[in-house]
Amino acid sequence: MRCIYVPVDHISVADEHCGLLAAFLLDEEYTIVGVEKLKHVGLVVQNFVDIQNMWRVPDPVTIKPKYGLADYTHSIIHHSYNKMQDALTEDDHHIWAEAPLPLKNIYYASMDAYATYDVYRRLVNFQKGFESQRQHLAKPSRRSKKSGSKNEST
Repeated sequence: MRCIYVPVDHISVADEHCGLLAAFLLDEEYTIVGVEKLKHVGLVVQNFVDIQNMWRVPDPVTIKPKYGLADYTHSIIHHSYNKMQDALTEDDHHIWAEAPLPLKNIYYASMDAYATYDVYRRLVNFQKGFESQRQHLAKPSRRSKKSGSKNEST
């Protein structure tokens, strides 16, 4: 089984950027996936994929210009992910800039990061499957050639 590491850096209270995190974000070997970039805190991400540009949530009732992670996890993984947001109260959502960050918020951030990874992994799998099927359908099959020659002789 492959291990997934979810680094949680409390960027909003940092006096300065962590050099290791900045170097990691600039490394082209890694793909950083999310629904927004880290530009607002002055960090540059070299290989960033915004899942909002990969998938549009099939929601004919509520058309939003941008969907959040809860919308993606609900539509791609399982509807129970919508309850993840309920793990934090309104007050909990307003303390991201406090230090030390409560364990509840750290847990939420790591679950949020893993859900982002899982959505991306599934979207990449979907795209590979669709591409494979498209290529398969584009190739003339041996079966259709054989059945075509039988039909011509009858």
